[in-house]
Amino acid sequence: MCERFTKRARAAFEVAVEIAQDEQADEVRPQHVFAALLRDPETLATKVLAELGASPQALGAELAKRRDRYAEGLGEEDAEALALSLCEAINFGHNYIGTKRILLGIVRGGDSVVRDTLTACGVETGGLRTAVKEAVCRAS
Repeated sequence: MCERFTKRARAAFEVAVEIAQDEQADEVRPQHVFAALLRDPETLATKVLAELGASPQALGAELAKRRDRYAEGLGEEDAEALALSLCEAINFGHNYIGTKRILLGIVRGGDSVVRDTLTACGVETGGLRTAVKEAVCRAS
């Protein structure tokens, strides 16, 4: 599936692996991928979140507060988030996975750390898909 990832999406996963290794985590979890997405303010994913009132800096600070509070490991949920990312790409009629699809996949996967971080920063996850769709239309 990685061959369908954009260059930025692949880079985000490489950074997520580094973040997980730095934290000595047993596996790369959605929160690591989300943290990696937030490090690149030029992606459509972070731009959409900023348009919704949540800057990458604010989200990163909220995420950092929550990461240690939640239990280790998600296992199959990580694979599900990636599969959901692919579904999001297909729903948009695209044959690639970009950072925006990764964000939507993580949110659809229901990861509590990511969900609570977004909520704390005022991002309504129900409206996120619409915001991404509008951003994609503007970028086209």
